[in-house]
Amino acid sequence: DIPLEILLSLKGKTKFISEKMACYRRSEGGISQSPKQLAKMRSGYIKMYSHLANEIDFINGIYLRFLVLKLNLGYIKTYIKKLI
Repeated sequence: DIPLEILLSLKGKTKFISEKMACYRRSEGGISQSPKQLAKMRSGYIKMYSHLANEIDFINGIYLRFLVLKLNLGYIKTYIKKLI
């Protein structure tokens, strides 16, 4: 959803709705919470945000580059936990 929202916001005016419009459910036993799936999702987000940051202007891409940095730091944190 986020890449589409960003691309559309670059084409015209947008509005912010502060109320919750959706709900994501998470459970410990869910497939999306397994370490393997989380690593796969993180890798996909890094690629997606990196490509999107390269497609838009520098100022708007700064936030996306910070997201990529945060996701990469998550990899490091996960790796360090495995070492301990």
